Amino acid sequence: MLLISPVKKIPVLLILLAFHPGCKSPDAPEFRAISNLSVDLASLSQVRLKADAVFYNPNKHPVTLKDVDLGLWLDGSKVAAIQKEYNMRIPRQTDFSVPIEILLNLSDLKLNIFDTALGFLGNQGKAVHYKGKVRLRSYGVVFSVPVDYTDILHFRL
Repeated sequence: MLLISPVKKIPVLLILLAFHPGCKSPDAPEFRAISNLSVDLASLSQVRLKADAVFYNPNKHPVTLKDVDLGLWLDGSKVAAIQKEYNMRIPRQTDFSVPIEILLNLSDLKLNIFDTALGFLGNQGKAVHYKGKVRLRSYGVVFSVPVDYTDILHFRL
């Protein structure tokens, strides 16, 4: 009878696990779009921007959302940075949304309430650009998913 010492069993098991056809490294989730983009007047000096960043988890197992780090540009000028930590479990092989909400001062946007109201009542929109990354983790592997999205937004008064 052939006996293998316990110390020699560990490398053999690791080699077998490494070449097991069912084991595959996780795939990076995919950025799909920014949806439900809206801007509301929060006060006479602030606006609230809300949106959902939509991603797809292609893996056969859940992933964990760790953090969001995005810059926000309005008509080409950077107006805000969005940095938020999460510990959100994302189901396998499904789309998922990450809510984004930020308060912006009209003075930072170089707008006043009168000009803003007239511009948006005239159905003119503003180009909003999100750029940055979202970090997710799966079985110890951390993914940085790039986000680069531009849309036109309109105020609801």
